[in-house]
Amino acid sequence: MKSKFTTFIERKYLEWQLKTGGRQSIQAFATYLGVSQPLLSTWLNGSTKTPSPTSLYKLAQKLGNEVFELFDIVPPDPLLNYIITSWDRLSQENQHAIREKVELYLSEKPKASHETDQA
Repeated sequence: MKSKFTTFIERKYLEWQLKTGGRQSIQAFATYLGVSQPLLSTWLNGSTKTPSPTSLYKLAQKLGNEVFELFDIVPPDPLLNYIITSWDRLSQENQHAIREKVELYLSEKPKASHETDQA
C-alpha cells in the first residue's frame, strides 16, 4: 500500500504536468521542486516515506503547506519559510551577519513597560 506522501507526490506530479501543458519528465519535475531526480524517484517509488526538513520546506514552497499536514506538522510562519527557502541564495557572509543580528535581538532585555502614574 502506498504511503500518503507517495500518493501526494504522484498527484502533485500529475497536476503539475496538466498545468504545464502536457507530459513532463520526472527530471523536469525534480528541477521545478528544487530537488534531485534520484530523491524524487525515491519518493515516488515509496523508498523514502519522510522527506528531510529542508525538502519539506522546498516542497511546501512549490506545492503548498498541505505537505506539512501529511506529517501532522504545523506549517511554519510564512516569513520564516521565506527566510529558510532563501537561505542558500545568501552568501556565507550574509548568513553570518543575519545570525549575529538574531543573536543580538535575542540578547536584548525586553523594554520596560511604562511605569504607572506617579502621585
